[in-house]
Amino acid sequence: MEKEGLWERTVVIVAADHGEELFERGWIGHNVHLYEPSVRVPLIVRFPKGAGRPAGASPPSPTSSTWVPRSPTSSASSEGGLGPRVPGAEPPAAIEGAAGKPAVLSRTVWDRPRYALRDERYKFFYDSRTGEERLYDLEADPGETRDAGPAEPLRAAYYRQALHAWTLKLAAGGRPAARRPR
Repeated sequence: MEKEGLWERTVVIVAADHGEELFERGWIGHNVHLYEPSVRVPLIVRFPKGAGRPAGASPPSPTSSTWVPRSPTSSASSEGGLGPRVPGAEPPAAIEGAAGKPAVLSRTVWDRPRYALRDERYKFFYDSRTGEERLYDLEADPGETRDAGPAEPLRAAYYRQALHAWTLKLAAGGRPAARRPR
């Protein structure tokens, strides 16, 4: 690419579609749990000089890889920055230098999925098969081993409501606005 003069006009994206649990909770694989090893995946974007975030920068809050372009024209332009976009393939603002999303939603692939709503500090789990719920304080418990819900019932209720509102809107065909849980 350098030899052809393309390197400084090219956006390079390296992404994964999921993480992998390696027996942290008695399971090897993916698409079953929504703990950090499964949902925290690499997303590396290299921009030409002067475009996008500075080298080595990471968004300060969660973001999503669902935008990964479906077409080379969705992320490149003749000006060397982000240009025309294919609908549905817009990069998160974090890729262009803004903060990440206030919250992100994850789910397993089953017909009765498990869901997780995660923001900068908390993650709320809901299993639609069993009704099981858990709230994790990722700052105090990054290993997601202690359910904070019983000690913080109002916070758990807020996250429960936010997650259910989000999934209901998705089921109705809408795109939920990512709101910062309080």
